[in-house]
Amino acid sequence: MRSVACAWLISGAVILNLPSVPSSPMLVLLSLLLLLSAALVPRTRAVCAGFVIAVITVTGALLKLADHQLHPSQIGEDLRLAVQIQSIPERSNQRLTFLARVISCDSCERNLSPTELRLSWYGSAPNLQSGDIWQLTVRLKPPQSLRNPGGFDALKWAISKQIHAKGYVRQPENAIRLAQTEYSLNSFRQNLATTLSQMPSANEQLGLVTALSLGIRQGVDADVRNLLRDTGTAHLLAISGLHISLMALWGFLAGKGLSKLLTRLTSACFASSHWLDERAVGLCLSFTLAAMYALLAGFGLPTQRAMVMIGVGVAALWVSRYLPPTVVLGAAVVAVMLINPLFALSVGFWLSFGAVGLLLYLHQGHLNDRLRKEVNEVSPANSQRDCAGLDRLLRAIAPWIAQTTAVARTQLLLGLLLLPAGAWFFQTGSLVAPLANLLAVPWTGLVIVPLSLISTALGPIAPTIAAHLLSLAQYAISWLINWLSLLETTLPSAITLSLPGVLVYLLCLCGLLGLFSPRGLGLRWIAIPLIVPALVFNVQRPLPQGFELHVLDVGQGLAALVFTRNSTLLFDTGGKISASLSMFEAVVEPYLHAKGRRTIDTMVISHGDEDHSFGAAAVVERFPDVTVISSQPLDLPAQVQQTRCVAGAEWTEGHTRFAFLHPAEHDVGSTNNLSCVLLVYEGSGRVLLTGDIESEAESVLAGRMSLENEFSLSVLVAPHHGSSSSSTKPWLAIFKPEHVVFSSGQRNRYGFPHAEVQLRYEELGSRSYTTGYDGAVSFRVGDSGLLGPPDTWWISHRRFWHGILNSDCWHASVSRSNAWRLLELAQKGQKLCGK
Repeated sequence: MRSVACAWLISGAVILNLPSVPSSPMLVLLSLLLLLSAALVPRTRAVCAGFVIAVITVTGALLKLADHQLHPSQIGEDLRLAVQIQSIPERSNQRLTFLARVISCDSCERNLSPTELRLSWYGSAPNLQSGDIWQLTVRLKPPQSLRNPGGFDALKWAISKQIHAKGYVRQPENAIRLAQTEYSLNSFRQNLATTLSQMPSANEQLGLVTALSLGIRQGVDADVRNLLRDTGTAHLLAISGLHISLMALWGFLAGKGLSKLLTRLTSACFASSHWLDERAVGLCLSFTLAAMYALLAGFGLPTQRAMVMIGVGVAALWVSRYLPPTVVLGAAVVAVMLINPLFALSVGFWLSFGAVGLLLYLHQGHLNDRLRKEVNEVSPANSQRDCAGLDRLLRAIAPWIAQTTAVARTQLLLGLLLLPAGAWFFQTGSLVAPLANLLAVPWTGLVIVPLSLISTALGPIAPTIAAHLLSLAQYAISWLINWLSLLETTLPSAITLSLPGVLVYLLCLCGLLGLFSPRGLGLRWIAIPLIVPALVFNVQRPLPQGFELHVLDVGQGLAALVFTRNSTLLFDTGGKISASLSMFEAVVEPYLHAKGRRTIDTMVISHGDEDHSFGAAAVVERFPDVTVISSQPLDLPAQVQQTRCVAGAEWTEGHTRFAFLHPAEHDVGSTNNLSCVLLVYEGSGRVLLTGDIESEAESVLAGRMSLENEFSLSVLVAPHHGSSSSSTKPWLAIFKPEHVVFSSGQRNRYGFPHAEVQLRYEELGSRSYTTGYDGAVSFRVGDSGLLGPPDTWWISHRRFWHGILNSDCWHASVSRSNAWRLLELAQKGQKLCGK
């Protein structure tokens, strides 16, 4: 089981991260080698079986997902659908988001392939109940993600959740409720959450109560989320193995106690006083309560893993058979991968199973041996003499002290072992996590969770008692929040960490595993060399030769970073994802950390349009000492000093020079035409950042340059995202860029970059990139121009399934059978259909 599960998991992960599938002859050769290995080397059969199962399940899951893609003709069109709400709607600002399953489409000329949708209802929405059936007018598009290293990959998340399309409700006044469900699990959970929110004792901590009892986390305050993240206790928000296992333990103890009580009460009426098997009753109640809690929490990925492990463990105990914990974990891996093989794309999948695996590694290694030794050394049973008084008391409590010490040591080492994962997935780590979890885990599991669950269960039947218990639960949460806040303010908490590549991440993880391995394995001597690359990258980041330009994918907007040896400049911040989340927070800052940068020294805002400046306040809040330059006053705190960009202003960072070319001090015009235009250069390597200038400003700038010869550019960030009102021929004749970047969103409603504009650059011989499709684009520039070819997200992060899960691609090859279509698109989808 362990070998098959491990091979299945690793093979699935490797397959899903391939940029392209090998050619057909290579696939035939690999198949023959696999058969020969299984036939000639029996020990490899489990590994070969795991690989074959991974190939079959991943292929089947991708085929199923591809068949449910939205047809290109239905993208962005109004569709009249009958849908059933599948999730508890989540309210954020002026938007209600929910999952829905398509029942029928009244307005579709062709069959609507997607069945699982993620919809948003903007403005004032009615009371949507999970399970209800509505007739809605919606606009859909395929799931997509902003393509930047370090940021959240929404496409992977959607694939792992098996979401086929996303969209929003149009014409909400025409929405009709067709049917109201009488009962569903999610509607039951939603009703319980509503009951809790209506209790008079409910306060600001209610969000954590519903998160821990019902798995509904939308009510948790953003400040609390940040606090939990910075102290390494964010895992407490997810109902996982810890919570489910505690419930199973309580069920087991309650079952044994109940059977003892019933046996004693009825012993006078029966010949045998042992008519109930205490162990059997305990196991039954243990599994039952754990399953009820898992269902109440929505049965997400962590609870699925926990329930499989508990189920296998209970079955083994029932038949009095010992199973190694690793076998139980392997069974959980197999079960979860059978449910959805694409879970391997989810960060939560790796964190959930990885944390349990590390705990087993620590428990079965030297920690467990040392704990047993310490307990034996101090146990009163091993004492050679009879002690009295204080000495006997000390010997009695010594085992508990030893166990507490071992738990503290486990927390410390687990926190260290999880640092590489935090650096790789989130570019952050918490130094206080071991200390915070030492108290937070037992306090949450033994106090907060029981109070939250009992108050939730009693809400509909005994509201008065439930309200008092809810007050106690909220008080316990407040105490925990105060403790975590004290740790955060008095000790160094969250630190920025990053790793340059997957190889460094794996080396660091292997090094830490070797460092904390049992002494007999002799792995500790190789640990430090494996960790050194990660330490060097975070302590002494690699300095660029010349300077670097990074144009990020922020949808329909602009954000670009310029790195010199000793400074970082941000040109525009991008727009927003929601009213409370800017592109700077979601994209720019994670990218900055992924590149090993910690600060922003200068922020240039080309002009005040939201798609260029929305994150300015977040930048100032995050980096109070940043120099702010803009073409117009920004809505920032009064103490922030703002400087206007004026043509002729220059400064130097090392060998790199920065110069504003536009606007002049007395220029007038529209907001777009007064955008800051910044030239960054070193020798003959020149980069021009243009904001949203249009033909009028281009004409003024061309006249101001008054050059007899061309002023060629290495890189140009195209004016106004490539609109038809910009990039005029006379202007381009002066600059003649070698490379041009269009900062435009994928499938944007404006049609940027305009086809005519792209043609102008093509006639000049410029190589063009569009951030919505190529993703983040990076250039290294020096004295002689570009230092090597540019790097794009598409080159470094594309996967073979991008070609398969491309609506235009899949439906363009409809004449082929599904199997051949899948193979062809997996091998060369990006070449056939683009990005």
